[in-house]
Amino acid sequence: MKLKSLYLLAFVVVMFSCNKIPDHAKYIPKNAQFVGTIDMGKLEKKLIWNALTGSDLFKEMQKRVNNEDSKNAMKDISNIGLKQHSSIYFYLNGHKSHAGSSCIVIGMDDASKFESFLKKNYPQLAMDKGTGYTSAMIENNMLAAWNKEVALFYPLMNGYASDSLNIHISMNDVDEIKTGLAAIFAQSTGNSIASNTHFKSLQKEGHDISVWMNYEELYNKNADASSNPFIKEDYFKESGVTAGIDFEKGKASSEMNYYMSDDLASIYKKNEPKNIDLDLVKRIPSKDIAMLIGYNMNPKLLQEYLKKFGLDGMLNMGLGMAGTSMDQIANAFTGDLVLALSDMKAKSDTTNSMNESDYEPLESKAPDMNMTFAMGLKDSKEFEKLLGIGVKNKVLQKNGTSYSLGAGSSNAGFAFDKNSMVYTSDAAMSAAYLSGSGNSKDAIPSAVWSHFSSNPMIMYADIKKIMNSVSFKPSGPEEMELMNDVKKFFTYIELYGGSMKNNAVHVEGAIYLANENENALIQLLDLGMKAKKLSDSKKAETPVVDSMDVQ
Repeated sequence: MKLKSLYLLAFVVVMFSCNKIPDHAKYIPKNAQFVGTIDMGKLEKKLIWNALTGSDLFKEMQKRVNNEDSKNAMKDISNIGLKQHSSIYFYLNGHKSHAGSSCIVIGMDDASKFESFLKKNYPQLAMDKGTGYTSAMIENNMLAAWNKEVALFYPLMNGYASDSLNIHISMNDVDEIKTGLAAIFAQSTGNSIASNTHFKSLQKEGHDISVWMNYEELYNKNADASSNPFIKEDYFKESGVTAGIDFEKGKASSEMNYYMSDDLASIYKKNEPKNIDLDLVKRIPSKDIAMLIGYNMNPKLLQEYLKKFGLDGMLNMGLGMAGTSMDQIANAFTGDLVLALSDMKAKSDTTNSMNESDYEPLESKAPDMNMTFAMGLKDSKEFEKLLGIGVKNKVLQKNGTSYSLGAGSSNAGFAFDKNSMVYTSDAAMSAAYLSGSGNSKDAIPSAVWSHFSSNPMIMYADIKKIMNSVSFKPSGPEEMELMNDVKKFFTYIELYGGSMKNNAVHVEGAIYLANENENALIQLLDLGMKAKKLSDSKKAETPVVDSMDVQ
């Protein structure tokens, strides 16, 4: 019994120690609108951090830092007293009418070591003592504040302004940040993000990178209630999105949870979407699918939300003028819908130019493809009544027993039977769809297909096929090389979910890369750096015109 108790105790200790939220998270304010987390411990175990610090991207990140010792310290922050093996946080608060704030939060391991580093490398640095913290301006572009538990870094950056959107955001006003430091360092865990239930759940999942977006605070700080009387503050209460990303060899996977207010969540639970009807997917008449989207939207769910938002009366009034109603539409459809793009090919009149004399400004053309859109029918007779309303309002044309869209393509096909309706870019495909001769399952990777049968929402895209079907005319050999790299880089992406899990709408997915032998994060950062180098070289080639020389 004692041995079993010890095993149980060891298990509990391991589980809770792995998922414990670091103490320095309590310095993130509870009303933070956006919080990003990088789990340094996990990245180091995967050897990602060492690869990153030796990359061109890391050198690019260091350009704003003048001191060479500071650049070296960025590779291993434990050398200057900061915690290297814990989570690093970034949070953001914004307001459309006044200054916002952004901050990097790093755990402190040895405050005296950190201060010694600053004094040695920045002899002229002035350190200001506050109540429970010390602060200093580093290289005129970073305000740092710290105590024995944490170091906060506020990068000074230019703001964003858009007169058309009535948005004027400036970030990290130094005087405003300094005024609020005492409150930040004195705040309790209960007043910090560490007390937020959704944030805590996300942190305990232990992703490589995670994101928390607080919809309630975003609405409270930026919404203009007078511009939309149908949207109320209560709809955003305790709502938000959590997302976790994990990088493995050859793929990056993600989990996302959308938390709604209690009222909206109860409506969703009551009318939760069912798993997508696979028969709608299987009947797609093509084994060459580039993109597939499927969704089950319970019509009753839509009706309940419209009623909650006070829009049901207005919508039914408009539908009534057209001769129908939401009830009639809900009785006609199951809520299942499928959209597929297939048989995708590059346009024959454009090819990738390889002769330097043929290079032009970057141009791309969409490929030729077939499209299939299908919906499940609950009552085909009710659907025929809707078709009659469409004919009456000249949205549809009736030709004998068949129908067509008034402004549709002459080659397009529209058809239906007692179980489904289908609209395709080719009339022959509509007939094939209803005959049940299609078998799209053969066009989807088996690992992806297994997710189709157990989720209300599915999405699949063969990125490699799509990229190879888009015609590019690059502006030079470097652009051609980058385009070719991109074409060979990805394989496919998938998303699936839509059910309630732990009081949230849960979605999972992954993006798969062609190189299965190297971590996806390193590959993505490397591709991003190639794109940046190309962009920088183009800027350097652009001649700067002196306005004084223009006559």
